[in-house]
Amino acid sequence: MNFENRIQQFSYLFTKSDEKIARFILDHPVGDHFSTITSLAYAIGVSTSSITRFSHKLNYQHFQDMKFNIQ
Repeated sequence: MNFENRIQQFSYLFTKSDEKIARFILDHPVGDHFSTITSLAYAIGVSTSSITRFSHKLNYQHFQDMKFNIQ
């Protein structure tokens, strides 16, 4: 299942931070800000743990799984 479909399927679980993360990822093409969880969190303005929780809500085992699925 691709990233956009997962967003639609699990959006009812999202907090405001999750919505912020999803919007950022959908609006910005994959680039340097997406190389590590720390750089992505810094670019969005959330914590790395928020990114990890977001990944789990979308049924990924961890950030790397989500990253590879998006790329």
